[in-house]
Amino acid sequence: METKLKILIVDDERFYINILVELLKNKYKLYIAKSGEQALKRISDNRPDLILLDIMMPEMDGYQTCAEIKQNQQWNNIPIIFLTGKTDQNSEEKAFEAGAIDVINKPIAPATLLSRLNIHLTQALL
Repeated sequence: METKLKILIVDDERFYINILVELLKNKYKLYIAKSGEQALKRISDNRPDLILLDIMMPEMDGYQTCAEIKQNQQWNNIPIIFLTGKTDQNSEEKAFEAGAIDVINKPIAPATLLSRLNIHLTQALL
């Protein structure tokens, strides 16, 4: 039996969580976190193969969450793709500086998301 790759979805908006779950549930094992703090707990409980991380969240934003993950030696090689409604160049640069491997703008285009997941998960498994 083929084991599904694990993706952690981190977003404080139920709307985007629902969209992502619907798009990905048949192909991947999904875990959900609604905050940066909850994401760190989920990672320690069950290490994902990739993280989809919203930038704009209350308390601990995506940049801070990404920095925490990248500072942990056990987690720092987990690929992180930021999902954001922020489309300015500064936000994208900040995402890459924090350690993201990619940035996908909201609203999410399903074909773009699926293609980039395939690319980054394939690279991560090499």
